[in-house]
Amino acid sequence: MRTWMLRMTIATALTLAGAASAFAQATGQITGSVVDSVTSQPLAGAQVVVTGTKLGAVADANGRFTVQGVPAGQVTVRVQRIGYAPAEDTVTVSSGATTTVDFRLEPRAVILKEVVAVGYGTQRKEDVTSAVTSVNSEDFVQAPARDAASLIAGTIPGLSVTT
Repeated sequence: MRTWMLRMTIATALTLAGAASAFAQATGQITGSVVDSVTSQPLAGAQVVVTGTKLGAVADANGRFTVQGVPAGQVTVRVQRIGYAPAEDTVTVSSGATTTVDFRLEPRAVILKEVVAVGYGTQRKEDVTSAVTSVNSEDFVQAPARDAASLIAGTIPGLSVTT
């Protein structure tokens, strides 16, 4: 009876070890780099994700990344970074192997919502019911001034500056 129990325990352990080994080999990893398409400089901080999963990585200071535990098969890899257009590539990951994919991101301006500073807080420009005027730094460089109030005076019609 003891021999039979010992044999069953060993058989169960071998079966579980084989299943764990098969599961571990059903994944691979993806490595690569992310660079600026214009300057070819590495883009540190770019976020790399395998779409449809929770797997991802962040590019290091050299623009390099590694995503581990990627399921074997065809997957889509997406990379994004502020100031650049996102990019995607579809790659095939083999069990126990490393797949390499490199990205060259195109610079793209980020457009933010305008904010208006008012005397009692801040508001979005579209929420302000009164007239809103913008002043750029080019408007200030035209002549020397003794203080900030004199710089603004006369640049916006109807604006009265009190010091």
